[in-house]
Amino acid sequence: MIGREHLTGAKHVGGVEVSGRKGMTMRRLLHLSTLPIASLVLLRLSTYRSVYSTQQLTSLVRSSKSEWKTFLNLTNTSNIKVRATATKSKMNHTQAISDAFKKGLNISYDSSSPSSSPSLLFHIRNDHNKITLSVSTSSSPLYSRPFRTVSVDSGKSPLRGNIASYMCLKTLNKDVKFLVDPFCGSGGVCIEAGVMLRKEVRVKRDLEMKGWKGYDYGVEGSVCELLKGENLDDIKIVGFDRDRGVVEAAKRNAERAGVADFVEFREGVISDLRNEWGEKGVIVSNPPWGKRLDGGGKDLRNLYGRTGEVLRKEFKGWGIGMLTERRLWAQMKVKETSKEERFSYAGVKPSFIRGIV
Repeated sequence: MIGREHLTGAKHVGGVEVSGRKGMTMRRLLHLSTLPIASLVLLRLSTYRSVYSTQQLTSLVRSSKSEWKTFLNLTNTSNIKVRATATKSKMNHTQAISDAFKKGLNISYDSSSPSSSPSLLFHIRNDHNKITLSVSTSSSPLYSRPFRTVSVDSGKSPLRGNIASYMCLKTLNKDVKFLVDPFCGSGGVCIEAGVMLRKEVRVKRDLEMKGWKGYDYGVEGSVCELLKGENLDDIKIVGFDRDRGVVEAAKRNAERAGVADFVEFREGVISDLRNEWGEKGVIVSNPPWGKRLDGGGKDLRNLYGRTGEVLRKEFKGWGIGMLTERRLWAQMKVKETSKEERFSYAGVKPSFIRGIV
């Protein structure tokens, strides 16, 4: 999902693997972690082949940890988390794998003595008896957005930040001057577009890697320079929602995200939407979809039908990108211009579909 314009390397199912000179590691990790579509960025620590027992894994970790200590704080007992997976391996009990790793580090968890140091999240993958050890740049998923008011979207499957950002990346370019979201909810799409414009917000994000030994805050300036090449500086971003309380929450979210000056939120319904911006724009939205929001099927079909009527009348020639279901997209009668991209999300598989009104 990161894209060739950002990096090159070996592609794997679910991700991309890259390598580089040791001196570039911190800058590259920070750059990747600030890409708003990333879910997880890992630094590879060690790879062990033909590992068949927990004792063997413990011994291997003991022999490797001195090298890791040069940049990771492994002295505390309460700041280390471990996630393990196992596939077609003799050692397939993930808790046993985690315990063997912790034993190799010579740590034990003690919740009564919290640590002030940043958390370390280790990932252990055991695939066909091959152990891959990595540490995450962040202890929480990168798609999570600390600015979001969770209660606003309760029961409505709030859009993940990295999916909203991906939608923006696929629809915005230097020729687009306006982005409108007719169903903005708590502001996910509009705020992600604003974050793309305000690059320093991305670089200043709290990441556990900033607490690693030897982290140089000077790399943030060079990463900011890299991000300037994205060239998306003059876009007007406007979101609409029919619920006044939701609109106010979206405004607060934008304030917390540091992009309130880049986005505008208004109360309004789709039937009243008018094009006051001109010709070079895009509609990017995550409108209602899914059984939980559909009153027997007819309600959403009618909503999408009305949306299509308004868009064809007011926004002729605009680009459009929506995360929705194929059956609902069809109700809008909008020309599709690219192959749909499917996501596994909220228990269903919606599609991100792009077109021209």
